[in-house]
Amino acid sequence: MTGAVQSALWKVLRRKVLFADSPHIELSAEDVELPDGRVVESYYQIGSRPSCAVVGTTQAGELIMVRQYKHGARKVCLTFPGGRLEEGETLMDTAKRELREETGYEGDHWRSLGRFPIHANQRVGECELFRCENARQVVAAKPGDLEDMEVVLVSEANARVALASGEIGLLGDAAALGLALSENPNARLWRRTG
Repeated sequence: MTGAVQSALWKVLRRKVLFADSPHIELSAEDVELPDGRVVESYYQIGSRPSCAVVGTTQAGELIMVRQYKHGARKVCLTFPGGRLEEGETLMDTAKRELREETGYEGDHWRSLGRFPIHANQRVGECELFRCENARQVVAAKPGDLEDMEVVLVSEANARVALASGEIGLLGDAAALGLALSENPNARLWRRTG
């Protein structure tokens, strides 16, 4: 590997909004100056409200997941509950609301696994991943108007199979699973079995 990576941030010289459908999405073009002085025009950025995903487990240690069609992937996927931040909420509030709405579960032990840009260069908003342990079902699930979904309780072994087979087919869900299980010294997700 040659050369050192510049640690300086890019400087935004100009920003022009090309399309906006508030509060859902905004497409903008930025003219940016790189650390070496070069200027790149029309470096596109896609903005959306922050979102979250919840890796919840029951008192028996099963993962609380949702099987549903995801249009971006063009297939039915096994996903973690989650959604977009609503006005007046924190992302923790959003996580608790989404877990309850999509699955009917609530939990007592919550923590953040981190907040990440969804795309390395175009950003596309941010997603915070949460861990909820010892969850229990308290109400029936109430999915939104566009969501036909099935709540599924999944063992670690079956999550491993779902990831390998592509049923866990979205990067965010694969990352959330990996982060959650990496905290557990007994997790066998990344170990070979058999």
